[in-house]
Amino acid sequence: MGNLLRKRWRPEGKHVLITGGSQGLGLAVAKLLATKGANVTICSRTESKLREAVQQVIKAAKSPQQRIEYIAADVSTFDGAKVAIDGCSMVPDTVFCCAGGAKPGFFLEQTESDFEKGIKTDYWTCLATAHAAANAMARNGVVEGKIVLVSSLLGFMGLVGYSQYAPMKHAIRGLAESLRSELILYGISVHAYFPATILSPGFEEENKTKPKITLEIEGADEGLTPAACAEGLIKGKFHSLLP
Repeated sequence: MGNLLRKRWRPEGKHVLITGGSQGLGLAVAKLLATKGANVTICSRTESKLREAVQQVIKAAKSPQQRIEYIAADVSTFDGAKVAIDGCSMVPDTVFCCAGGAKPGFFLEQTESDFEKGIKTDYWTCLATAHAAANAMARNGVVEGKIVLVSSLLGFMGLVGYSQYAPMKHAIRGLAESLRSELILYGISVHAYFPATILSPGFEEENKTKPKITLEIEGADEGLTPAACAEGLIKGKFHSLLP
């Protein structure tokens, strides 16, 4: 839903909050933006992972004057997302919603708990974070705020084994389309990112429950590293864009 750099967006000096920032795509985005001079706050539920991850972001920073911080919060709830936003040292100019994860399996074998977890992990994290971020940006008069929602190629299609995951990625696409036309009234632009396979710790976890037929279908997709996907996200490459 738009190349972040198309309108000459420059991260230097901006304050960026990244959920799911302790590993995978979120951490890769954090490190990339740190090299470009952004003040970065990473967020996830696990503080031990955050402590390790934030050191990588600090090491990648362009200048020692940049603020590189972390916040431990569960953004799958509205209260948790508000904790993440309010815990930032300054109101974020840009928020990347990278938190999420799949538990592949056949529909008839998934439990109510599996589906509830999918809703919370893959949709509610984006919804709650976007809601908290948009309110903070509007209330504080942030100029040219940006909210980036990470969906998936499965936000455009379904695939055997992903009944717990793909519907949530479709929902993120619908949320992005709705917010794009509404939040423009507050000077906030909304972007959606639709990557395919990301070779991350989350992908390795997915493969533990992934049906054989799903693995065979995905075999043609070699995947991309989190760093390559982060570059693509910022430059508007390697993914589909909504008009």
